[in-house]
Amino acid sequence: MKYSDSQDYMAYAQSKARGDITSAKGSLAACLILPEFKNEPPQYADLLQRMGELCLLDGERERALKYYEESEMADPDSLLVKYYRAEFLGMRIGVKTAAAVICDQIVSFAR
Repeated sequence: MKYSDSQDYMAYAQSKARGDITSAKGSLAACLILPEFKNEPPQYADLLQRMGELCLLDGERERALKYYEESEMADPDSLLVKYYRAEFLGMRIGVKTAAAVICDQIVSFAR
């Protein structure tokens, strides 16, 4: 399913653009239970990361971290998902050592 085909996803995007994080989280939560997204690892991982970002914006650092961890479990072979988790750790919450470990894994997998 394309994101633009999902009313819930479009509601998420509109709510986030308005700065309504609570509404955006509700709409994104609805997306996360849809089989059309849940059964597509790249999309599901992306949605989990988006929820993690919303949680961070809402001050829920530990919950955000759990969503990023779940995203990697949802699509474990994706180097891009690993990269975004490393970026989240290093740039968004300042856990640079863990981010560097993930980056080393990415380089190792890429070889």
